[in-house]
Amino acid sequence: MQFTTQLPVYYLVLCAALAGVFTWLLYRGNDFTETTTHKRPWWLWLITTFRFLTLFILSALLLEPLLKAFQRHIEKPVVAIVLDGSESVLANKDSAFYRTQLTQKLKEAGEKLGVDYDVNYFTFGHGVQEGLNTSFNEKQTNLGSLLDELYNRFDKQNLGAVILATDGIYNEGSSPLPVLAKLKAPVIAVALGDTNLQKDLRINNVRHNDLAYLGNSFPLLIESECVFARNEKISLSITHRGKTVFQQTLQPDADRKFYSTPAMFEATGAGVQHYIVQLSRIKNEISYSNNRFDVFVEVLDGRQKILLLAQQTHPDIGAIKSTLENNPHYEVNVVMLEDAQNINVEPYSLAILHQLPGGNNFQGVYEKLINKRTPLLFITGAQTNYQQLQQTAVEYTISGFRNLMNDAQANVNPTFNLFTADESLIKAIGSFPPLKVPFGNYVSRGENEVWLKQQIGNVATEMPLISFRKNSDIRSATIWGEGIWRWRLSDYQQRNNHEAFDALWSKLVQYLAVKDDKRNFRVNSTKKNFFENDRITFEAELYNKSYELITEPDVQIQLQNSEGKKYNYSFSKTGSSYRLDAGLLPTGTYSWTAQVNYNGKVEKVVGSFTITPLVVELLNTRANHQLLGDMAIESKGILLYPDELDKAIAFIQNNETIKPVVYRQQEIMDLIHLKWVFVLLLLLLTVEWGVRKYRGGY
Repeated sequence: MQFTTQLPVYYLVLCAALAGVFTWLLYRGNDFTETTTHKRPWWLWLITTFRFLTLFILSALLLEPLLKAFQRHIEKPVVAIVLDGSESVLANKDSAFYRTQLTQKLKEAGEKLGVDYDVNYFTFGHGVQEGLNTSFNEKQTNLGSLLDELYNRFDKQNLGAVILATDGIYNEGSSPLPVLAKLKAPVIAVALGDTNLQKDLRINNVRHNDLAYLGNSFPLLIESECVFARNEKISLSITHRGKTVFQQTLQPDADRKFYSTPAMFEATGAGVQHYIVQLSRIKNEISYSNNRFDVFVEVLDGRQKILLLAQQTHPDIGAIKSTLENNPHYEVNVVMLEDAQNINVEPYSLAILHQLPGGNNFQGVYEKLINKRTPLLFITGAQTNYQQLQQTAVEYTISGFRNLMNDAQANVNPTFNLFTADESLIKAIGSFPPLKVPFGNYVSRGENEVWLKQQIGNVATEMPLISFRKNSDIRSATIWGEGIWRWRLSDYQQRNNHEAFDALWSKLVQYLAVKDDKRNFRVNSTKKNFFENDRITFEAELYNKSYELITEPDVQIQLQNSEGKKYNYSFSKTGSSYRLDAGLLPTGTYSWTAQVNYNGKVEKVVGSFTITPLVVELLNTRANHQLLGDMAIESKGILLYPDELDKAIAFIQNNETIKPVVYRQQEIMDLIHLKWVFVLLLLLLTVEWGVRKYRGGY
């Protein structure tokens, strides 16, 4: 323990001097007592000393004295005992041992180590939880995430070793090997499972589209595997709404045989369609759960139709059509203006007008589009009638235009806020070649938002290259140049794909063709397709007549599965919206109806979602002990088996790097805050006052 002050220590001499002076002034005479001798009585010396000490301590406290103390701490090494809780662990002949005895052996090892080590237990799968869980019901295994979690928990602690009991199979996340370096602790891998192939039939995957359109055909590609089923006759079937719609016989001619079986179906009904793909069972399979695969396909009753209207053929038209048709939500119809006199514009969600207005039929088609309030995207060019363009939804005038064209590259406007673009798209746009734009002075006649500005050579201008009309009932935009096909070609030349060009058009079309949602009551599930280990969550919003978010009334929802079982819930109010966590539900197709009673009116919203079984753990049940050996070598640990856990204890106890950490911790205490100082002062003053009172000093 060390004494110090905020001010120089020699100030204590001054404190003692002041205390002595004031004490002498108080007790220099002996007026309050009668004595027969010239000697001062002992009690007077006592109270004089007490007064001096009181004054000295009080004045010394003004120097803000501190006490520094050092405490010795011993931090035990941490030993993490981790159990793989995934389904694949039980998919072998030793499943009974793992479910009953393995956990007990791990606990016994922990108890033996608990005297000298800080033992922590964990179970992992898709995530990490504390304690040893013997249910072995985790649907996925993420070894990399486990090691990251251990690192985050024990980074600032003395992590000595990790005892990891697992089969080495991971089907989520990345390889665990790169994480070992930062963990800085030996991994004692307890190898579970069987490295031998076992008799099994399984459907590894069914490749399919999530979306199909009513009346269209869509494929399924079934990838199956037969292990030790040579010469067995195996039935592969697909059922839909209780009826078998596909069947094929497989007869393996090898101990391990892979099949890739195509099947084609027609989308005859709208909504979520459930197809069950199954392999028949054979005797002594290691698991029957992976013989079935559930497929959910959402059938839409129509795509958004886009009209691409042009004066004449042009490379831009082919480039735009190709990129839009890559999106299954869009159907593009190219029509030449000369053939558009009797066109029906009702089906279209967006009209792209290439090098229009111009030609004889334009005005009639344009009036149809305006009357239907169809969003418009103008693309100007050398054939555009710019005089007539001023009479359309484009609120720009090009003064001084003399039918001359200029080359202009794109320069992204950083203040644009109608939608966002990521950095990769912005960078790609800046590298695209120039468009042919009309030469002149662009004057805005209304409120317009410019996304891309023209850059002439090295000069960045304020003139628009892509602009949007604001505050209008009909959404419209203008691309002020032709030659956009070069952007698509440039994108592929630079990046070997069309992702940036597709993303640009996706932004344009999504903004223009989106239908404004004016509903007062809105409810959405956070996903349309859930896995069985996902929590089912919903979000809801309610608006008043002023279109302000409110949460006064309660919102209820009823879920119903395909078997008719119903689940009723109430939403929680969170700030200005509603939220519901319905937890985990059985697999299948669900419909839902949400409702709210506001101002005497009942508002309802309906929808649906699917919960898909997750059988990935049973698609690969062959233990990966090679990975466990690599982890042990990489971390300077050891590989052993469940009946060798005593070796793990000996390894930890004999490892010179797994030792307690001893450190000194300095504690600084302000003397004025110590209770015993207050008690001492109170005692000194009390004794002095009592003696003076008794001797007649008061």
